[in-house]
Amino acid sequence: MSRDFTHTMGPYSEPILIHEWATDNVAYNVSYLWIDPTNVLAAVTSIVIDGNTTIDHVRSTLKTPILPGEWKIKLVWNSQVFVETSFLISPLEFLNKMPLTSQQVGFVHGGSYPYSLKSAGSFWTRYLDSNKPHESLERKAALNSRRTGFDLQQWIDSLVSRWFTIGETCVLNSANIALRCGTSWTHSLESCVRTPWSSAYPDPKSDIVSINGTSGYLNRW
Repeated sequence: MSRDFTHTMGPYSEPILIHEWATDNVAYNVSYLWIDPTNVLAAVTSIVIDGNTTIDHVRSTLKTPILPGEWKIKLVWNSQVFVETSFLISPLEFLNKMPLTSQQVGFVHGGSYPYSLKSAGSFWTRYLDSNKPHESLERKAALNSRRTGFDLQQWIDSLVSRWFTIGETCVLNSANIALRCGTSWTHSLESCVRTPWSSAYPDPKSDIVSINGTSGYLNRW
């Protein structure tokens, strides 16, 4: 979706880390640790930062489905954690346009543990958060992976509300809202078809108007 401003990721996404550096004449060997919501090391990506590198990216080696929840990435250099950041893997409510069933949720939201780390993976476990006990987080993740229906919606809402705030709103069908809220209710919400960030806003790049009778090509404008 070209207007995915939130850049929301789910269990079948492929996270990519973008990193920016100041130019230098020295090369650095750094490692990125990908830590899952249960405080387990899922992957290690080691790269060389060239002295002339300013912006680059690292593609994760995580296998899908990715465990939903808050993931953390730590940058380790010279045996120290210098930078860390987090990202959200949101659970899915629908799969192939249909609500997830109790038979599907365990696989979709169960993650891909155990992770296929090399033997050196145990070296990096010293950088895990000692104040986050894996056992209790693992039990919580197992319970979450069985949620369906309204219970699943509540889980999604609880995660999203910690990561996002409502900046703007729009209305798809004001007539339906007026009917549901009463005829005396008035609002100042903009229509979604006139809101540039909305997926209902006209997008000429994606519109196929007709077929050109002369060239046989699609008319997109």
